Amino acid sequence: MDNDQVVYLGFDRNNNDVVYDNSKHNNIAQLANGAIISKVPGSCGLCAEFIGGNIILNGKTFVGKITTID
Repeated sequence: MDNDQVVYLGFDRNNNDVVYDNSKHNNIAQLANGAIISKVPGSCGLCAEFIGGNIILNGKTFVGKITTID
């Protein structure tokens, strides 16, 4: 994994509707509006399945986001 990677959701670390980030930043994602984690035929491991769903990351607590100085 690249040390500069800000989020990596492998979907192997989850608890109900919470998905844990595998990057060094430990950003947590929330499954919403019908998104589920499942084993999809043809995939390697677990995947997120979207049927009108979302994965939400909290911008206020997100670690590793780009900032600018004016």
